[in-house]
Amino acid sequence: MIDKEFASQRINELTMKYKKASQTEKIRIKYELAEAFSALYENQPTGFKEFTDADRISEMTTLLYGLDKHDGTCILDTFVGGNFVGYMNQSIKNNFLQKLKKTKKDGGTEVTSDTPDTDDSISNIEEIEQLKGFLAVLLLAKFDEHRSSKENNEDRKLYTQLFFTEQFTSFCKILFYQSDDYPLKDMLMNRETMLFETISKSFLDHVMEEVCRYISEVADCEYKQKKCFGRKQSPEERIKPEFDAKVFITYFASVLNRKISNSVITYQRRYYKELMVKMLK
Repeated sequence: MIDKEFASQRINELTMKYKKASQTEKIRIKYELAEAFSALYENQPTGFKEFTDADRISEMTTLLYGLDKHDGTCILDTFVGGNFVGYMNQSIKNNFLQKLKKTKKDGGTEVTSDTPDTDDSISNIEEIEQLKGFLAVLLLAKFDEHRSSKENNEDRKLYTQLFFTEQFTSFCKILFYQSDDYPLKDMLMNRETMLFETISKSFLDHVMEEVCRYISEVADCEYKQKKCFGRKQSPEERIKPEFDAKVFITYFASVLNRKISNSVITYQRRYYKELMVKMLK
């Protein structure tokens, strides 16, 4: 179990270092802070029935990387001093309440920490997988290094490529319209050729409405509708990451002439996420 006091102290120390750090060092500090906050928040009550661990980590990631800011500024840039853990917690709470109020505005529901459970789900801007996906971009060449010899088989490589392609589409849409001096956008655009050599272009074609061979095209293109993958419920809606298992099942059937099950996708996605965690370390 994580020592909360030690974790909080470490977070505050990193925050102090951030102010005087170089741009390269600032990126590393953000990685360390994301990992520290994720461990701190894991399986801890949020204080809101509608708000899960994943929601809280998602908000933390957005604030830490400035993913909702066009100029790339983040919470570390506006923090003036004191207890950063408390400052982050309060910022997450404020953002969550604003989004929840907006989500329930049509129903006229007053939102407080005592709001009862509902079937409504919170629409998060980003998920923690977004951060992991970006780190995968940076560490792309090291995928094989993080697998054991037993895990380094063709099936593992295939599923890793497919899930990475899924995350790649999401990152294109998030980062392409950031300002040109936004560091994460710069890193993404500088790796465009490498990325298109690494992703599964056939899977990209399977999920996108049009053929895309540039980051700008992926950013502008719509995902296909659910009906394209045999989904009869809300058929006109477009898919979005994380893709439903049916998206992968139809790809294997139509492109690879293979039959797979929902459980295979669940298992392989879990492995992929575990691989991303390893690559964070």
